[in-house]
This record gives sequence, structure tokens and C-alpha cells, in this order.
Amino acid sequence: MATFHGFFTRGFPNCFFMMGMQSGLTPNVPHAINEQSQHLAYIVKHALEHGVTTVETSGDAQEDWVRGVHEAAQNASQFQTTCTPGYYNNEGKPDEGDGWFGGMYGEGSEAFFQLLRDWRASGDLPGLELGSRAATAHPDETDAA
Repeated sequence: MATFHGFFTRGFPNCFFMMGMQSGLTPNVPHAINEQSQHLAYIVKHALEHGVTTVETSGDAQEDWVRGVHEAAQNASQFQTTCTPGYYNNEGKPDEGDGWFGGMYGEGSEAFFQLLRDWRASGDLPGLELGSRAATAHPDETDAA
């Protein structure tokens, strides 16, 4: 799995993932859902207000995020090897793969949530490609829209 911020994967516009892949793992699931919901709501609101109909990560942003997740995962290596085996640590074998999550944000969930807040505060949605149906539609499809 490869994502940007754990929410977007290249080639699947308008498909948003939550609670897992390459994001901030936390045992407080409602807190994580709240933080992630706020993030996605911000993006959807921005899209609606600006006539955006497609939201997708750029290839570079996705590659940079995955690389950063894998580099930071080393910070969590002790946790990964000593914690009870599960889908988050490749069933207790973190050296053999990333598990279901494809890695997690190594600085912890609170740092991940702050990163999302800071990203939103920048206001320009770096790493996302925003488009509109009129700009991306096949000429024959614009009449039907």
C-alpha cells in the first residue's frame, strides 16, 4: 500500500482511506476518527467551494510520504518487535514486512494529527492534485454532464 498522509493513493481519485495505512496509529479510535474526519471534511469543503470534482495525490507526494513513513518507522522498531503480534506489526514479524498498515507514522499519533493541522493551515493543499469534471472529461462526456 502506498498513500499520501494515509488518506489518498495515486490512481484512485476521490477515494479516501481512514484508520490505518501509513497514518497515526492510536488505541483511542474515536479520537483518531475525529481527527481524520476533520481533515477529510476540510478537503471536501475546499473542493465544493472551489468547484473541484476530483481530489488525488500527486505521485511525488505519495512517494515522499511513503519514504518518510518507512524512515520514521525505525523509531518504532522496539514497539513493533515487543508488542503482541497483530495486523499492525506483521503478526510479530516487522522485519519481514510492514503489516496491514503499510507502515505507520513513526512520530506517533499526536504528531501525525498536528502535521495534518499544520498542513491544513498552509491553505494550499500541497501534495494534492485538484481537478474538475469539465477540465478532465472526454469531449463526448461534457454534453451529458
